[in-house]
Amino acid sequence: MRRRFKKINYRRRHRSLNSSNLGPILKLSAVVLLVLIALFAIIFVALPKLLPLVGIEYNSPLFPTPTPEPTPEPTPTPHPIEAYVPEDNEHEIIVSSNDYRWYADPFHYNGEIMFSGGKLVDGNVHLSTLLNYNVEANQTKEVGIELNNAHFLFPRFNDKWLVYIDGNLNGGGDLMVVDRTQSPLVPRLIKHIYVGQCRVKLDGDYIAWIEHTGTNMDKLFVCDLNTLETTTLATFNSSSYGQSTPDIHDGIVVWAEQSESDGNGIIKSANINTGEISIFAPLTYVHDVEYNGTYFAWLDSLHSEDTKLYISKGNSGENILVCDDVVEYGLSDDFIAYSTDETVYIYIFSQEKSYRVTPDRERVQFMGVSDNMIIWMDVTTRERDVLRYAFVPVD
Repeated sequence: MRRRFKKINYRRRHRSLNSSNLGPILKLSAVVLLVLIALFAIIFVALPKLLPLVGIEYNSPLFPTPTPEPTPEPTPTPHPIEAYVPEDNEHEIIVSSNDYRWYADPFHYNGEIMFSGGKLVDGNVHLSTLLNYNVEANQTKEVGIELNNAHFLFPRFNDKWLVYIDGNLNGGGDLMVVDRTQSPLVPRLIKHIYVGQCRVKLDGDYIAWIEHTGTNMDKLFVCDLNTLETTTLATFNSSSYGQSTPDIHDGIVVWAEQSESDGNGIIKSANINTGEISIFAPLTYVHDVEYNGTYFAWLDSLHSEDTKLYISKGNSGENILVCDDVVEYGLSDDFIAYSTDETVYIYIFSQEKSYRVTPDRERVQFMGVSDNMIIWMDVTTRERDVLRYAFVPVD
C-alpha cells in the first residue's frame, strides 16, 4: 500500500531584535551615544562660542588653560654711579689771577662756589678776598665786599643771604650778613665773636652756630637774618659737646648733648616755628651732627684716630656704620660724602654701599658737599692750593 506523505515546507523563522536579549542593551547604548554626542556638541562647540558673547571666559576641557611660564625676572638696571670714573669727572676751580696761592672754605650753591683767596702779607697768609666761581662759565671773580679784619671764613649763601666770619689773625672776629638782593652789597654785623671762629650753618632766613662765650661755657645760637634777633637754644658748661658743630635743615636745628642717664651722646632737634624739641639717643658719643630731613649723621669722637661715621634714618632708626677712620664728612639728600686715608668716598643710601669719588693718583682733603657736588683740595703737592670738584650721579 502506498503511503501518501504530506509535503512539509520548512522555512527558517527570524526572531525580531526587540525579542532578543541584545535589544535593550543596543537601544540603551544608542541613547547614551546620542547623549554623549549632544554633550560633546554643547561643551566643545556651543559653550566656547556662546559664553564669550556674554563676557564669560571659557576653556574647553580638551584644551585646558596652559600653565603660564614664570615671568623672567628683569635684570636690575645698574645705578649710574657704577659707571662713574673719578679721573673723567673731576674739575679744577680756575682762578685767573696769580695773586692768590691759598684757598679755603669753599661752599657750593646753585651753580656757584664761594671761597676765600689768600695772599702773603708780612709773612702771614691773609684770606683777604672772597671769590665766586661760576661752574657753567668756568670763571672766577671777586665778590667785592670790604673786609675789616684779616680773613673771610666759612662763607655760606643762598638766593637771599650771604653770611661769613670776618676773622682776626689770632681768633675771633665778626659774624656778618649781606643781603644779596641789594646793590651795592653792604655787610651788616650780626655779632662780635671774641674767642674762636665758629662754623655757621645757613637755612633759609636762619643761621645756627655754637660759640665759645666764656672760660668754660659755649652756647648754641639761632638768628633770624631778617630781624637779626638772636636766640640761645642751648648752653654747654665745661662740656666737650660745646666743640661740636650744629646743623639746620628745613627749620629744624640739630645739635649734640650728653645724656644725663648713661653718659653717651644724644641728638636734640628743635623746630624753629613750633619750639617742639625731640631727642634721639644713638648710644654712642656724638660729634658734628648733621641732618638732611631724613637721616642723622655723626662722628663718634672728636676727630681722633679710629673715628667712626654713623647714620640713622630718623629718631627711631638703627645706627648704620658707614666707615672707620673718618676725618671729615658732609651730608647730602641722597648720600653722605666722607674722607678717609686722603680719599673721598660717598655712601649712597639707596644702594647701601660706598663708592670712591677721587682719583687714585691724588691725595685729597675733603672740603664739603652740596646737592650732588663734592669739593676737595688736591694735596698731592703743596706748591699751591688746588681746589677740585665733581658732580656724582645720584639717580
